[in-house]
Amino acid sequence: MDRAFDASEVYYRDSENAQPSGWSTAALFVSLKRTFERHPFDRTLEQHQEVAACMSELARRGFDVELIAHGPLADSVTQAIVGSVLGRTLSEAESSENPDIGEVDSRTSLRDSMYADALEKGELASDHEVSVNDRRLDQETAAKIVFTVAGDFHRHVTNWCRAASVEDLLSWNVSADAQGPAPEGRPDRLAVWMFDRFTVTYLSDWAPESLRLEWAYRRGNENLAPVSPAQMALRHVDMADLADRVADLAVAGDERAIRDQHLVRNAAAMLRAGKRDAAAALFEAVRQSDWDDPELHNNYGFCVLPDDPGAALKALDLASSKGFKGTVNVANRALCLLRLGRPVAAIELLESAYEIWDQLDAGSSYVWGIEEPDKDRLLQKCPRCYLVGLGARVAESTSDAALTEVWQRRERELVRKASRSARTENGP
Repeated sequence: MDRAFDASEVYYRDSENAQPSGWSTAALFVSLKRTFERHPFDRTLEQHQEVAACMSELARRGFDVELIAHGPLADSVTQAIVGSVLGRTLSEAESSENPDIGEVDSRTSLRDSMYADALEKGELASDHEVSVNDRRLDQETAAKIVFTVAGDFHRHVTNWCRAASVEDLLSWNVSADAQGPAPEGRPDRLAVWMFDRFTVTYLSDWAPESLRLEWAYRRGNENLAPVSPAQMALRHVDMADLADRVADLAVAGDERAIRDQHLVRNAAAMLRAGKRDAAAALFEAVRQSDWDDPELHNNYGFCVLPDDPGAALKALDLASSKGFKGTVNVANRALCLLRLGRPVAAIELLESAYEIWDQLDAGSSYVWGIEEPDKDRLLQKCPRCYLVGLGARVAESTSDAALTEVWQRRERELVRKASRSARTENGP
């Protein structure tokens, strides 16, 4: 089976050539994204110079670099700034003493000023409690988390970034007097589509409009693409995964889908850094303000699963009851049951999912490693493949030889099928 398109791998391969003029379009986009998202203090002069060279080359290839800067790059900077402020907020909450966070951060100070102003005007509610693994966050911290990632601060930074100059974007110097979005209101949809297509490995991380444009393009509307068919062919997109993602958009509105996507990106970074409590606190705070969003419950449950499978199971069951249909939810509930010493219940749940195999989505999802050396390690896998592998491990734990053989045979068949699917990107 071919490996999934890896934008970073493309960048590292092409960047061995010193001149961006010899890079693929994907490498040019990735270089810009990586530089703009990096904290200004962590950038080198060479990286700054590379920005101009990459933009010049993209312009030569027919891209409107102004639309790219004020659209996908601006939104990348927004997420980087919001993530930075969120990280400081959670670090302060985790410390019993004032943490040593160096010099005052202007972006966090701006957030605190905006938060205090909104609180004084009675525009905020900060009366809900947030607890993660029996550790309670104070109400102010919980409210600040929501304000930062899903409230006025996020909107303010978004609007500022979409109207800022390239130099201001690189500096991250968000001003307090940003007055709404750039004239067009939203980023150019073709620019965002191309940016997602050539920099984002998994469709689950694409913007909703990018998914719709890709769907229209793959269904025959080839004139949509602003680059040649040869350039488009450099990135294979799995149609089954694409269809699943487009179908999901009919259930969740764009604004909620975009918000949840931003939350997942921030939480994934925390989980990779081993900060499971911080990631859980993020979803717990936001789900308290939007209890009807099933994805928030699902993601909270996922974050606490390694440390508290009982609490995780309650959240995952709640997500399912509110309409979350992802295969990964079933697999995670079964993993909870296994860790709670209920393998029979786990295998029954997995069997019920296997019976409707053709209805299960196969797009890449975040999952936890099941056993050593990957136990509790954050991975990205096809959820159907993960479900079958989990079924084999659960069956083994029951000491039922016949049941174990059934699931191991399913696992072997899946591996054989995958090896025959030479052009399948995300799973069988």
